[in-house]
Amino acid sequence: KSKIQLDWHKRLQVSLDSATGLAYLHEHANPPIIHRDVKSANILLDEDLTAKVADLGLSKLVPNVAKVHISGQVKGTL
Repeated sequence: KSKIQLDWHKRLQVSLDSATGLAYLHEHANPPIIHRDVKSANILLDEDLTAKVADLGLSKLVPNVAKVHISGQVKGTL
């Protein structure tokens, strides 16, 4: 494991890549996927430091978007 220091510009890009990945799961996957365990350990960087959303172990498929219920119950890692 090498420690790479990321400047603020690259940190912002990692955040945007992560948000893009989550938006894809929510809006373009069929059926949509809710991750439910987003944390820094579940955002991986490839050799070009492009962020990838990982560990979908707690994720949920949303089979019918019209019937989505939003719960206040906490899931994932605290």
